[in-house]
Amino acid sequence: MMRLLLVGWLFSLCVFAAVDQGSAKKAVAQFNEGEAVLIDVRENEEVAQGRVKGALVFPRSRLGTPEWQKFTASLQKDKQIYVYCRSGRRSEEVVTELAKLGFKAVNAGGLHDLKREGADTQ
Repeated sequence: MMRLLLVGWLFSLCVFAAVDQGSAKKAVAQFNEGEAVLIDVRENEEVAQGRVKGALVFPRSRLGTPEWQKFTASLQKDKQIYVYCRSGRRSEEVVTELAKLGFKAVNAGGLHDLKREGADTQ
């Protein structure tokens, strides 16, 4: 049991270490000013429970599909992109893939981080 708790704690440290704690604040400010794109990479069932108003939605499970290629082709490489999910883990995966394609992408963490910074949700 103790080993399981330790593994869970270490995993959470890795997730939070990947998310710059100021990125949610920057994401909300730049998104509200129209200077950045915000992408929700949670699954459709999660998005149906609430999301940032105006954010694009592309589930992380569709990475590497023809849909992913079409989606990324619709993005502007000169515009800042912030990616969020529930906790920041899935968004980090998507940020890595976007960076490989030449996009300026940042992990904004989880939806709760954006809400805390005043993001308008629906």
